[in-house]
Amino acid sequence: MLSYIFSIKGFILSLDGLLLSFLFGAVLAYFTNISLKTLYRIPYMFILAFAFLGYVLLTYAINLLVFRLIGTLPLAFLVLLAAIPPFLFGYIAMYLSVSRARDGFGKKGAAWLLVIPLLNLGLFIVTLDDDPEDRDEKPINRNPIETPAFMNGATGIIAATIIFVLSFTGGMMLVTYPSIIQIPELLFMGTR
Repeated sequence: MLSYIFSIKGFILSLDGLLLSFLFGAVLAYFTNISLKTLYRIPYMFILAFAFLGYVLLTYAINLLVFRLIGTLPLAFLVLLAAIPPFLFGYIAMYLSVSRARDGFGKKGAAWLLVIPLLNLGLFIVTLDDDPEDRDEKPINRNPIETPAFMNGATGIIAATIIFVLSFTGGMMLVTYPSIIQIPELLFMGTR
């Protein structure tokens, strides 16, 4: 399945262009996030799931727009237009990751775990031990982002997982949608 995912090319941008745009947004967010707000594990997962859903839907909408505008606008403009969704997703994801890293690791340097496969699970798992009885340890200065109750606990985990799964499967369906439309034509051509 991974070979299928990495063989997919965007409508206008290649996978390299999509990753470059994502990384540019992530680098920009890392250096512009000066807020000292922190984000707990489950709200981080929930908000990241919604950001991914927004990325999938925005990518599909912009690609449809780009297909309609091919030939009427310069290709460089269309490529920049197609780079907007991964850039925004990279920016939002890194902004959230910086807030999560401040809570989980005490500093924002660990936010880069977001772009490292498997190691990024640390952002979902790690929490600093801030025991008030420990005199050797400096207390953590937490200033959490206020989140609604449904983003926390088991409800937040279940909802975030459902949103992630639906976003991923919906994204795969939208990527292969043009080929699904052509199936009747291909079947008709094969019977002649």
